[in-house]
Order: sequence, then structure tokens, then C-alpha cells
Amino acid sequence: MGEMYEAACRDCFHTFQSSDGGGFHFFDLHCTECGQVQSVAHDLIPEATEQYHRAAGEALAVDYSNAKPLIALPVDGEELSRLREAIAEATARFNEAIEPIIGRCSCGGRFALGAPVRCPFCKSTNTQRRVTLMDYD
Repeated sequence: MGEMYEAACRDCFHTFQSSDGGGFHFFDLHCTECGQVQSVAHDLIPEATEQYHRAAGEALAVDYSNAKPLIALPVDGEELSRLREAIAEATARFNEAIEPIIGRCSCGGRFALGAPVRCPFCKSTNTQRRVTLMDYD
């Protein structure tokens, strides 16, 4: 589930709109340098999407055929570290796979799953969500 919201920069005090998350059929990817958002349909990048979902499912040990977790939650600290590492690896593989398909941002940065929201005025990542404007799937 994704969300469009008003945010404020804690460094330059500008307010701006941003979005984060994505939906059932697309990802919201942020540029690693300027923060611009690029929505990318799953069917535009089917192999990268499938690889990411498979890896994230394995990391979370979820059987998507019947939507049941294969591990008991909550998990201990060691297991949580393993899950975080596996999801980080899946995200890195996804980001490598999408660049040849969607290209780079006009600023020269890379669009990436998990890249932080940035202030469009000063490029700071020191931002705060203020008001949700819309939730979407």
C-alpha cells in the first residue's frame, strides 16, 4: 500500500508533497540523489518484480500459495537480523535489475526501492510526514 502525503523539511523548512510505497501493480521508486519519484508498473519489469517478491517471501518465510507464514512470529534478534539482511539483499538485486529497464533519473541519480524521500528544495533526507493526503493500492 502506498501513500501520498504532505511533508516538511527539517533543514530548510519547506513543505512539499511526496509519495511512498506503491501499490498492487506498481512500485514508487525514489531517486537516490534528488528524491524524484518514479512509479513503475510491475508488468514493465516482470522479472525484477518476480525475483524481488520471491526473495522477500523467502526472507519472511511466507508461502504465498496459501498466504501463511512459515515461521512463528515474533522472532528473536538473530532471526530478525537474518530477515533484514535477506530483504536488503533482495532490494539490492531488484535495484540492479531495474536500472537497464527504466534508466537513470534526469539528475543522473538512480531510482531505487528503499531510497529515502528527499526535500525537493535542498535534497535533505531530514524530512517529516505531516498530513496524509491519500492512501492507494
